[in-house]
Amino acid sequence: MTVVGHDHEGLSSVSAALEAGEAVLLPFPAPLPYAVAARSARTVNELKGRSSLQPVGVALADLSLVSDFVGLDEQTLDFARWVSADQLCSVMLPVAGDTPLWVRGATSGGMLAVTLAWLPQLRGLLGDGGHLFVSSANRTGGRVATNAADADRSFGGSAVAVDGDAWRDQGLRAGSATILRLGPGLKVEVVREGINDQLFAGRPDGFVDALMSRWPAGRNGASRLEARGVAELSPRSPTRPLHAAAR
Repeated sequence: MTVVGHDHEGLSSVSAALEAGEAVLLPFPAPLPYAVAARSARTVNELKGRSSLQPVGVALADLSLVSDFVGLDEQTLDFARWVSADQLCSVMLPVAGDTPLWVRGATSGGMLAVTLAWLPQLRGLLGDGGHLFVSSANRTGGRVATNAADADRSFGGSAVAVDGDAWRDQGLRAGSATILRLGPGLKVEVVREGINDQLFAGRPDGFVDALMSRWPAGRNGASRLEARGVAELSPRSPTRPLHAAAR
């Protein structure tokens, strides 16, 4: 068993593993699952036992790291920040022109797969580059891991796992993120249904409409993660995540 605590000693061992080029298993804010994370997409894929060339996602400290080569207007970029950091969806953003080598492991068909849904307590693991490549903590086709023990078992103890269960709302049903494709002019399309849109199962347009109805308040308010750490927003909040009612 290679689960470590979320104290200084535990996080130091995880940071050392990342710097050594290894993949680690990290908690994401509920209702998202645990994830495989590494400094390269290849390392993520190798732990998951699949083609090293398969694109993965990239977790960013801030969207400004990619905004210079993403072909979106400011309004749509603002929406991308809100819907990922606050509503915890993953987003696919169109890339324009030349892109840095480091983003290519998360790019497919001219779209960059991004998440800003990051636990504040683990922000330091993003490193000087402000990013990590990520994918759900399961073997291809397997059940996603929603706690540290499951994440550890999924990979036979071959990667260090951070026990972040205490940071996650265990009352929330967990699963893979809904993925949205964004385009200029605030074009939004669900390309993979997931845990975020579970209240709108089979009605992706309804989920998009619900997001849009909340967006003005979300744009002007603090991020859910910045404002409350991993805690869920109060039901009184106009930007309470849409998944929050499903338990």
